[in-house]
Amino acid sequence: MFALVEGQTLLGRDGRYRFLSRIASGTFAVLLRAWDSVTDSTVAIKCIQDPAFNAIGEREAALLRELNTRDAMGNVAVVRVLDYFVEQSHCCLVVELLGDPVLDVERWGSWRQARVPFLSEHEQEPQHKLYALLRRQRRLHDGNTAPVAVEPTPVAQVDPLPLHRIRQMAVELCAALAFLHDQGVIHADLKPENVLNASSDGASSAGLKSVKLVDFGNCIEQQQIALYYNALEEEGMQGFDIQTLAYRAPEIATGLVIGPAMDMWSLGCVLVECATGSPLFASYSEDSTSMPGTTADLLEQIQWTLTGGKALSTVCPSYRTARYTTKDMIKKDSQSPPLRVRLKQSRPRDVAEGEWHQFEDFIERLLTIDPTPRLAAREAFLHPFVQAMFPFQLIFAPSLSSFPPISTFPAVAEDSTATTTTTTASIKTKRKRTEGARTTAKTLRFETKIAGQRRVGLKAALKMIPSALKDDAS
Repeated sequence: MFALVEGQTLLGRDGRYRFLSRIASGTFAVLLRAWDSVTDSTVAIKCIQDPAFNAIGEREAALLRELNTRDAMGNVAVVRVLDYFVEQSHCCLVVELLGDPVLDVERWGSWRQARVPFLSEHEQEPQHKLYALLRRQRRLHDGNTAPVAVEPTPVAQVDPLPLHRIRQMAVELCAALAFLHDQGVIHADLKPENVLNASSDGASSAGLKSVKLVDFGNCIEQQQIALYYNALEEEGMQGFDIQTLAYRAPEIATGLVIGPAMDMWSLGCVLVECATGSPLFASYSEDSTSMPGTTADLLEQIQWTLTGGKALSTVCPSYRTARYTTKDMIKKDSQSPPLRVRLKQSRPRDVAEGEWHQFEDFIERLLTIDPTPRLAAREAFLHPFVQAMFPFQLIFAPSLSSFPPISTFPAVAEDSTATTTTTTASIKTKRKRTEGARTTAKTLRFETKIAGQRRVGLKAALKMIPSALKDDAS
């Protein structure tokens, strides 16, 4: 990286940006805080550390521009890119300044980052996944690599987030993922570090957006999926080396299939981590917390947590065709506790048992071993867990269908000018008419109330969900 002096170094075309401070450093990029002299505002600048990886930064900038254009009003929780320039051969992306990650996971070590493709499990020389794929495809062997990551530290538990906060995050992230998946884009690296608070000053965000999804350098576009399948075959790998290990879906780890469902698995892992304060699956080897874990370590944890030790192919026959196969496992003292047990132990005292059960069911539907029935981003809006945030089910999956049609209710009785008699038959007739009128009046009041709820809530809902979801609801 080039030299930086706080308050003095000018960056960008015509020195538009004044460097203020360094926010964070990663394996491939460093994030800076800077002052934009044109807009008179503070921004963040993501600088690629090694010019050999500038193509990745250029791709991320182009993709974010396209996504931001399609979401011109900024209704979806995807970071906004503001500018792009090259400074002393280093690619720089100017993005909106956001807050800290939703969980303080910096102490957990840089090995939580997405792993390196085409290297053995314990090699420490990182390369960017897509860069390695493209370079291999084009037969370019320039030997450039990024700096070696720092040594990791043991995992430590952080304070869990309140359930209402987790619910809001779930809604916003599902909206963002639904939007991305509709554009043929898989984020492929969803984890707490890449979910930032929308407010940079630590205050509660106004409106519906409280978090933003960042870091699209590892995303997979539809037309690039074939590259990963080709690498799997030609290199003889047992699984796709994409996604950060602790958030890697089983179908990715075993080389079964690449698809949007992998993002939903990662979302489930993130939400569990927010609810419990520690990762659902550890990214380190059982023998040493200073060494990154392996695919075998991950799959072993998945089996104990979700299948009771049964082989993946036993609970989901599709895995019989996977490149990496697992076997039934024998119980041991160090096995991971079942998911439901872990969640039950984490229930806060101020959360009702029924409400927590909804959260547990939501997580279980995100963490299905089989990616086919796993909750899709759109489907997640209809789950009971998110209804407390907004009645999506009431708006987009009308519940009135469970009630008899209005035409089946008794009609309002007309006034009769006939002489009232005191016969038993006449009294019964009047009672029936009165009951019918009351029933119809109640029905009309119910329909009016429901219609009012729909009108009031619809505007808020349309701001929260992507345009593609709106179209489906119309």
